[in-house]
Amino acid sequence: MTCDVAAIEAALDRLALAMERAGKKGDVYLPIYERLESELAAVKAKEDRMARARLRLVRAA
Repeated sequence: MTCDVAAIEAALDRLALAMERAGKKGDVYLPIYERLESELAAVKAKEDRMARARLRLVRAA
């Protein structure tokens, strides 16, 4: 399942807050945070590739 950038950004914000509130135990959330960052990068890369493909169509027309 893929999410959009805004949803992942919101999840990262909420998770950062949970990490801060957990204090020294907040590092338990790091694997989730890293996964969300990875998913965000993947979604952004896909959107960038699609944008580049659309530009090719415009230039080819």
